[in-house]
Amino acid sequence: MVFVKKVRQRNKIYYYLVQSIRNGNKTSHRKIKRLTAEEAKDPEFVDRFLKENPWLSSNLQALIVAAGKSTRLYPLTKDMPKCLIEIGGKTIIARNIDALLKNNVGDIVVVIGFGEDKLSGHIGDRGRCIYNPFFDVAGILASTWLGLKEIQTDFIFSYSDIIYDSDILKGIIEYPAKCVIGVKKQSVSKDSEKVKIRGKQVTAISRDMSEFEVDGEFIGIAKFTGSAVKAFCSTVEELARENTFPEYDFINALERLLLKGYKIAPYIVDKNKRWIDIDSLDRLEEAKKLFQ
Repeated sequence: MVFVKKVRQRNKIYYYLVQSIRNGNKTSHRKIKRLTAEEAKDPEFVDRFLKENPWLSSNLQALIVAAGKSTRLYPLTKDMPKCLIEIGGKTIIARNIDALLKNNVGDIVVVIGFGEDKLSGHIGDRGRCIYNPFFDVAGILASTWLGLKEIQTDFIFSYSDIIYDSDILKGIIEYPAKCVIGVKKQSVSKDSEKVKIRGKQVTAISRDMSEFEVDGEFIGIAKFTGSAVKAFCSTVEELARENTFPEYDFINALERLLLKGYKIAPYIVDKNKRWIDIDSLDRLEEAKKLFQ
């Protein structure tokens, strides 16, 4: 919810446009914009502002997949999930949840598996934890399938081992397309989930393409709204019935969507914005320097 708040400071009156943000069972408020007296007294101002910034009044949910075991970061992750590693005094999963809450996404579903007790205790009432009992034998797509049972509306999908500036998520939310994936163009790595783009559309996404023939890499954040929600959910269900969970990942569902002719838009991450996926000890050290 967005509303006008009147604040008195040192005998002066100020007006602010304020947004309510649901945080588990609690509600907090943040100032969006300082208003003039004329704007504050205009009964249609809030409606006009929300039309220009529709993401502020959205009812987006979020789905974070965090069930897997990370052997690449042993011994750090021998007894705890990777997303509980602290970087700059805050865990990776806490940073993910903070970014969602800052962008007014308060209903957060987290699919957990390995180290479920530690992770659910750490998340507390900031998210709803769903247990994936198949985390050791099935990949991310199985966690996605389970988590989608809790999704009732438009939603954000996110990996749990990424750290990023919250403005990146804001850009994805605001991007005017029903299905949007975040794409980074600089320094595409060999093992990344690679993306080809033509114009304003994604034409291919796969790990198997050469890093020299692609336009960027998927950053692990996607948005599904309107008809894209139904299309994605039905595609994941389709893959589930084909018994593809052991070998398929989230991007395989995106690949199937493309094969069906569904449009996926790329949101190109500004090169000055910080983002990193933590899939090795070297990347972890890089993340610590980037997000101290």
